[in-house]
Amino acid sequence: MEQPERLHADLVRLLDLPRWWDVLPGSPWTGVAHLFSLTLQEKLKEEHREKLVPLLQSRDPLVREGGARLLKKLGWRPERRIETARYVVAKRNLKAVQHLANKIPRVLREVLPAERFMETQDGKWVFLPADDRLPDLQFAVQALAGIPPASPSLELLLEICACSTRCRQDALTLLKAVPADDPSLQTRGVQVRLQHLLNLYWLPDVAVLRRLLLD
Repeated sequence: MEQPERLHADLVRLLDLPRWWDVLPGSPWTGVAHLFSLTLQEKLKEEHREKLVPLLQSRDPLVREGGARLLKKLGWRPERRIETARYVVAKRNLKAVQHLANKIPRVLREVLPAERFMETQDGKWVFLPADDRLPDLQFAVQALAGIPPASPSLELLLEICACSTRCRQDALTLLKAVPADDPSLQTRGVQVRLQHLLNLYWLPDVAVLRRLLLD
């Protein structure tokens, strides 16, 4: 077997490994996943279709985008609204967000998990610098701009505000617009993140968010 054929065969075997594609950006597996997307598109087969659907849930935006491109090439169509939402997020299609407003926050939280923005150090949560070169942070803020507040949305916006230099101001603008009596503010996840954010003295205009902190 020639080298390209062997590489293709080895990469196709990845489809049978459990959640191999579910990698955070920066993981060594991310490069493999990108290579997989580029290589597989040369010899796509119908049998690959259902095994490619989980790529839409990858925590790496380029893996998601590659998976969506491969699925489109195979003529795949979502069967459920949650699959449609995952496809829309993978393609970063802002025009379709409004029609899926009740699903988009869940999908964004799925592919932009807290582990990407926070970690525990000595028993305390610490915000991590975000990689602003990745395109999904800006898309997330733009998508959430047209969606009513929800707990997953607010958690994500607070994390982006704390961690992303590029998207901070836009995320902060959306947070400022949240009514102080919005029920989504009452979850522990939102309040813990808000308290941590308020402790970041170097953030501009962060004092205006104190109204969202529950007594």
